[in-house]
Amino acid sequence: RAGYERSLQLGDLGLGFQGVYFPDRPGHSFFRGNHDGPDACRAHPSYAKDFGMWNGVFIVAGGFSVDAKWRTPGLTWWPDEELNDADLHEMLAEYKDPKPKVVITHEAPFKMHQILKAGAVTRDPSAEQWGPARGNRTAFAMDEMLKIHLPELWIHGHWHLSLSFRLQKSLTTQFVCLDELEVYELDI
Repeated sequence: RAGYERSLQLGDLGLGFQGVYFPDRPGHSFFRGNHDGPDACRAHPSYAKDFGMWNGVFIVAGGFSVDAKWRTPGLTWWPDEELNDADLHEMLAEYKDPKPKVVITHEAPFKMHQILKAGAVTRDPSAEQWGPARGNRTAFAMDEMLKIHLPELWIHGHWHLSLSFRLQKSLTTQFVCLDELEVYELDI
């Protein structure tokens, strides 16, 4: 992003789609979303990683495509868009010790899906075609992360909404959902 020395993009660059290119710029990194080819991302020199501590924050890549049935396998959708069960298990094990203050992910914990689904439908009534918030293994694993440790801040994308909230007044975690191209400045 222009004007910033460092940045982290939260996925859905379209890497792996025909004709999509992401330049390698020192200091500017990304992790994959559900609309990125996992192999293309991992091969890119600016790819942060799939999960774990990265520059003082804990990151988790991937997510579930509610629109997979309208996409083309291997071209606009990848069956390994989410981390597999073994990787999610390892991710949870890695999350226990550092107790990060900040978590940055593509998907959101399932506990947030009802709020996010309501916001998506309010913004775009066609989002109702996605059906009810039903969760996925990534979102459920993130619920487990919340049981292990509550970070101060959890930033995610995926839902294409601009929201900032707490699930409960007693919950110490501030959740921030970023819209497409939205920037959140973080001093770390």
